[in-house]
Amino acid sequence: MPQEYRPYWIDKRAEPRLHLHLAGTISFPDGSDLALHSRDVSRSGMAVIAPARPAPGLRVNGIFEEIGIIAGRVARWTPDGFAIRFMHDAAHQARLCARLDTIEAAGGRRPLGGGGFFDSRIPQQRAGRYSAPDLHLMITLPDGRIIAERLRDISRSGASVISRERPSLGAGIRIRDRDATVIRHTPDGFAVRFEGVEAEHGARGCAP
Repeated sequence: MPQEYRPYWIDKRAEPRLHLHLAGTISFPDGSDLALHSRDVSRSGMAVIAPARPAPGLRVNGIFEEIGIIAGRVARWTPDGFAIRFMHDAAHQARLCARLDTIEAAGGRRPLGGGGFFDSRIPQQRAGRYSAPDLHLMITLPDGRIIAERLRDISRSGASVISRERPSLGAGIRIRDRDATVIRHTPDGFAVRFEGVEAEHGARGCAP
Protein backbone atom coordinates (compact mmCIF):
# COMPACT_ATOMS: atom_id res chain seq x y z
CA MET A 1 0.00 0.00 0.00
CA PRO A 2 1.44 3.43 -0.91
CA GLN A 3 2.47 5.52 2.08
CA GLU A 4 1.55 8.78 0.39
CA TYR A 5 -1.61 9.82 -1.38
CA ARG A 6 -1.05 10.13 -5.14
CA PRO A 7 -3.85 11.73 -7.22
CA TYR A 8 -4.94 10.05 -10.43
CA TRP A 9 -3.29 12.65 -12.66
CA ILE A 10 0.13 11.79 -11.16
CA ASP A 11 0.02 7.99 -10.87
CA LYS A 12 -2.82 5.97 -12.33
CA ARG A 13 -1.43 2.83 -10.66
CA ALA A 14 -1.93 4.23 -7.16
CA GLU A 15 -4.26 2.38 -4.79
CA PRO A 16 -7.97 2.36 -5.68
CA ARG A 17 -9.83 5.61 -5.13
CA LEU A 18 -13.53 6.04 -4.55
CA HIS A 19 -14.81 9.02 -6.50
CA LEU A 20 -16.99 10.31 -3.67
CA HIS A 21 -18.49 13.80 -3.59
CA LEU A 22 -18.85 14.14 0.20
CA ALA A 23 -19.66 17.33 2.06
CA GLY A 24 -17.27 18.11 4.87
CA THR A 25 -15.41 20.68 6.94
CA ILE A 26 -11.65 21.03 7.37
CA SER A 27 -10.20 22.72 10.47
CA PHE A 28 -6.81 24.44 10.34
CA PRO A 29 -4.30 25.07 13.17
CA ASP A 30 -5.25 28.77 13.35
CA GLY A 31 -8.80 27.80 14.35
CA SER A 32 -10.41 28.57 11.01
CA ASP A 33 -12.78 26.14 9.29
CA LEU A 34 -13.42 25.57 5.60
CA ALA A 35 -16.55 23.92 4.20
CA LEU A 36 -15.78 21.89 1.08
CA HIS A 37 -16.38 18.64 -0.81
CA SER A 38 -14.16 15.66 -1.49
CA ARG A 39 -13.27 14.67 -5.04
CA ASP A 40 -11.94 11.20 -4.28
CA VAL A 41 -10.90 9.14 -1.27
CA SER A 42 -8.43 6.27 -0.87
CA ARG A 43 -7.10 4.39 2.13
CA SER A 44 -4.12 6.72 2.44
CA GLY A 45 -5.62 10.10 1.62
CA MET A 46 -8.15 12.21 -0.19
CA ALA A 47 -8.43 15.06 -2.67
CA VAL A 48 -10.77 17.95 -1.85
CA ILE A 49 -12.28 20.69 -3.98
CA ALA A 50 -11.57 24.04 -2.36
CA PRO A 51 -10.52 27.62 -3.19
CA ALA A 52 -7.86 27.55 -0.45
CA ARG A 53 -4.25 26.47 -1.00
CA PRO A 54 -2.89 25.67 2.48
CA ALA A 55 0.84 25.10 2.81
CA PRO A 56 2.02 21.54 2.12
CA GLY A 57 2.79 19.77 5.38
CA LEU A 58 0.17 21.72 7.34
CA ARG A 59 -1.68 19.55 9.86
CA VAL A 60 -5.46 19.49 9.34
CA ASN A 61 -8.47 17.78 10.88
CA GLY A 62 -11.84 17.28 9.27
CA ILE A 63 -15.21 15.64 9.34
CA PHE A 64 -17.02 14.28 6.28
CA GLU A 65 -20.36 12.64 5.71
CA GLU A 66 -20.22 8.86 5.28
CA ILE A 67 -16.61 8.50 6.49
CA GLY A 68 -16.63 10.63 9.66
CA ILE A 69 -13.52 12.19 11.21
CA ILE A 70 -10.19 12.40 9.37
CA ALA A 71 -6.76 13.76 10.31
CA GLY A 72 -3.67 14.32 8.24
CA ARG A 73 -1.35 16.76 6.52
CA VAL A 74 -1.68 18.71 3.30
CA ALA A 75 0.26 16.67 0.74
CA ARG A 76 0.12 18.98 -2.27
CA TRP A 77 -2.03 21.36 -4.25
CA THR A 78 -4.25 20.05 -7.03
CA PRO A 79 -5.86 21.85 -9.98
CA ASP A 80 -9.09 22.45 -8.03
CA GLY A 81 -8.02 22.22 -4.39
CA PHE A 82 -5.53 20.18 -2.41
CA ALA A 83 -4.71 16.63 -1.35
CA ILE A 84 -4.51 15.33 2.21
CA ARG A 85 -2.34 12.43 3.36
CA PHE A 86 -4.02 10.68 6.28
CA MET A 87 -2.24 10.35 9.63
CA HIS A 88 -4.42 8.01 11.68
CA ASP A 89 -3.61 5.56 14.42
CA ALA A 90 -4.04 1.88 13.57
CA ALA A 91 -7.54 1.57 15.03
CA HIS A 92 -8.85 4.68 13.27
CA GLN A 93 -7.27 3.64 9.99
CA ALA A 94 -8.84 0.18 10.24
CA ARG A 95 -12.28 1.74 10.74
CA LEU A 96 -11.77 4.04 7.76
CA CYS A 97 -10.66 1.17 5.53
CA ALA A 98 -13.67 -0.88 6.59
CA ARG A 99 -15.96 2.06 5.83
CA LEU A 100 -14.44 2.54 2.36
CA ASP A 101 -14.77 -1.18 1.64
CA THR A 102 -18.45 -1.01 2.64
CA ILE A 103 -19.10 2.05 0.47
CA GLU A 104 -17.38 0.45 -2.51
CA ALA A 105 -19.27 -2.82 -2.07
CA ALA A 106 -22.53 -0.85 -1.97
CA GLY A 107 -21.73 0.80 -5.29
CA GLY A 108 -20.49 4.01 -3.72
CA ARG A 109 -18.55 5.18 -6.79
CA ARG A 110 -20.74 8.06 -7.85
CA PRO A 111 -19.79 11.02 -10.02
CA LEU A 112 -19.45 14.59 -8.82
CA GLY A 113 -22.84 16.16 -8.44
CA GLY A 114 -24.56 12.77 -8.30
CA GLY A 115 -28.03 12.32 -6.86
CA GLY A 116 -28.54 13.03 -3.18
CA PHE A 117 -28.90 10.42 -0.45
CA PHE A 118 -32.61 11.08 -0.04
CA ASP A 119 -33.42 11.00 -3.75
CA SER A 120 -31.67 7.72 -4.53
CA ARG A 121 -32.00 5.51 -1.46
CA ILE A 122 -35.47 6.04 0.01
CA PRO A 123 -38.20 3.84 -1.52
CA GLN A 124 -41.05 5.80 -3.07
CA GLN A 125 -43.66 4.52 -0.65
CA ARG A 126 -45.99 6.10 1.84
CA ALA A 127 -43.96 7.07 4.91
CA GLY A 128 -42.97 3.52 5.81
CA ARG A 129 -39.84 3.39 7.97
CA TYR A 130 -36.68 1.69 6.75
CA SER A 131 -33.37 0.93 8.40
CA ALA A 132 -30.95 3.60 7.20
CA PRO A 133 -27.64 2.66 5.52
CA ASP A 134 -24.74 2.69 8.01
CA LEU A 135 -23.37 6.02 6.81
CA HIS A 136 -22.43 9.28 8.49
CA LEU A 137 -24.37 12.27 7.16
CA MET A 138 -23.59 15.94 7.64
CA ILE A 139 -26.15 17.61 9.92
CA THR A 140 -26.29 21.37 10.48
CA LEU A 141 -27.61 22.21 13.95
CA PRO A 142 -29.60 25.35 14.87
CA ASP A 143 -26.48 27.04 16.27
CA GLY A 144 -24.61 26.53 12.99
CA ARG A 145 -22.41 23.67 14.15
CA ILE A 146 -21.95 20.84 11.65
CA ILE A 147 -21.79 17.27 12.92
CA ALA A 148 -21.61 13.89 11.21
CA GLU A 149 -24.12 11.40 12.60
CA ARG A 150 -25.85 8.17 11.62
CA LEU A 151 -29.58 7.65 11.10
CA ARG A 152 -31.33 4.85 13.00
CA ASP A 153 -34.21 4.74 10.53
CA ILE A 154 -35.71 6.90 7.83
CA SER A 155 -38.94 7.36 5.89
CA ARG A 156 -40.23 9.69 3.21
CA SER A 157 -41.46 12.05 5.93
CA GLY A 158 -38.82 11.91 8.64
CA ALA A 159 -35.86 10.23 10.30
CA SER A 160 -34.47 9.19 13.65
CA VAL A 161 -30.93 10.47 14.30
CA ILE A 162 -28.41 8.75 16.59
CA SER A 163 -26.64 11.57 18.43
CA ARG A 164 -25.59 12.96 21.79
CA GLU A 165 -27.05 16.28 20.70
CA ARG A 166 -30.58 17.22 21.77
CA PRO A 167 -31.75 20.21 19.68
CA SER A 168 -34.82 21.98 21.05
CA LEU A 169 -38.19 20.67 19.95
CA GLY A 170 -39.36 22.66 16.95
CA ALA A 171 -35.81 23.67 16.02
CA GLY A 172 -34.89 23.67 12.34
CA ILE A 173 -31.90 21.60 11.23
CA ARG A 174 -30.52 20.43 7.90
CA ILE A 175 -29.63 16.81 7.14
CA ARG A 176 -27.37 16.87 4.11
CA ASP A 177 -29.60 18.61 1.55
CA ARG A 178 -32.93 18.35 3.37
CA ASP A 179 -34.48 20.82 5.82
CA ALA A 180 -36.10 19.21 8.83
CA THR A 181 -37.77 20.07 12.15
CA VAL A 182 -36.99 18.35 15.46
CA ILE A 183 -40.23 16.75 16.68
CA ARG A 184 -39.10 14.63 19.64
CA HIS A 185 -36.13 13.42 21.64
CA THR A 186 -35.33 9.70 21.73
CA PRO A 187 -33.19 7.58 24.07
CA ASP A 188 -30.28 7.69 21.62
CA GLY A 189 -30.84 10.99 19.83
CA PHE A 190 -33.78 12.80 18.27
CA ALA A 191 -36.42 12.46 15.56
CA VAL A 192 -37.16 14.93 12.78
CA ARG A 193 -39.86 15.64 10.23
CA PHE A 194 -38.69 16.61 6.76
CA GLU A 195 -39.99 19.89 5.38
CA GLY A 196 -41.75 20.06 2.04
CA VAL A 197 -43.00 16.47 2.04
CA GLU A 198 -45.78 16.07 -0.49
CA ALA A 199 -49.22 15.61 1.00
CA GLU A 200 -49.77 12.19 -0.56
CA HIS A 201 -46.81 10.83 1.36
CA GLY A 202 -48.28 11.93 4.69
CA ALA A 203 -46.63 14.11 7.32
CA ARG A 204 -45.82 11.64 10.05
CA GLY A 205 -42.43 11.81 11.70
CA CYS A 206 -40.44 8.73 12.59
CA ALA A 207 -41.45 7.01 15.77
CA PRO A 208 -38.73 6.84 18.42
